Amino acid sequence: VRGWIPHLVAAGVVALLLPLAYPRYLFPLVWCWGFLLPEPILYFMAPEVSLLRDLEMGRGRRILLLLLSGLVCGLFWESWNYWAGAKWIYTLPWAWLMKLKLFEMPLPGYLGFPPFALECWSLWHMGALLFRRGRPLLYILILAAFSLLVFHQMDLHTVIWQGR
Repeated sequence: VRGWIPHLVAAGVVALLLPLAYPRYLFPLVWCWGFLLPEPILYFMAPEVSLLRDLEMGRGRRILLLLLSGLVCGLFWESWNYWAGAKWIYTLPWAWLMKLKLFEMPLPGYLGFPPFALECWSLWHMGALLFRRGRPLLYILILAAFSLLVFHQMDLHTVIWQGR
């Protein structure tokens, strides 16, 4: 695993930047960077929660359970979204994929939920590590800045306002 760490970091940077440059087609990469960038840090600084360390030790149970929980949560999320008055309506740049839907989500979209669970795990533990290391303000500032950027971009590129 150690030999892969520079490659994982590079892939994480690519997964973070390419969707910003080409969001129409490379948006699925957003479900990768939040795992690929914090995991190498967790591997060295908090091995007890590192999924990479789990892989290295041949312990795949936590990873498999996270992947499964991501899929189950995604199914629940999309079933609740389907019945909501204000809901997400998804579109893909490839029309033929829009024909295969479960609730409002095209079937390939469900592939994003399992890696999203890994991302949530890694980002949560990265934040906990910053708090334990006495850097809570840094974490809060990074999280706030990132959240504001994401919310702005979501409104700008995904929300269709009715009546304007």
